[in-house]
Amino acid sequence: MRIDVIARGNLYAYSLLLVVFAGLVIVLESVSKVIALREPAMLFMIIERFKDQDMLPVYKKLQHNGRMMPHGLKYVDSWVEPNFARCFQLMECDDLRLLQQWILNWRGSGTLFEIVPVVPNKDTRELFMPLLDPAKPET
Repeated sequence: MRIDVIARGNLYAYSLLLVVFAGLVIVLESVSKVIALREPAMLFMIIERFKDQDMLPVYKKLQHNGRMMPHGLKYVDSWVEPNFARCFQLMECDDLRLLQQWILNWRGSGTLFEIVPVVPNKDTRELFMPLLDPAKPET
């Protein structure tokens, strides 16, 4: 729509623009509500045990193929034990099948995987803090 149409006083064009604009606002408002109401992804601590405490085959495969993560699985961070026996990877997703697919992608690497659901400390603290405050009644 050209601005000169509105400038000439075409009320129909102007009202159409407002309706479209109002519709866009409604759509954006609805999308933001859906995003706000969506459950946050769950966190999982993946414990990888390297065969014979040898992580080199895993790191070679990582260097060659990347993380091989399916879409929707998010790598957060990782830590390796000083003796190279285990790696702890924090992952985030909302579908456990994504973790299963990721583990299947790593078959043949000599790694055993353990999946442990975890909750951030601040979320856990919010859950039990009312139980510690004698001024607040239990619900």
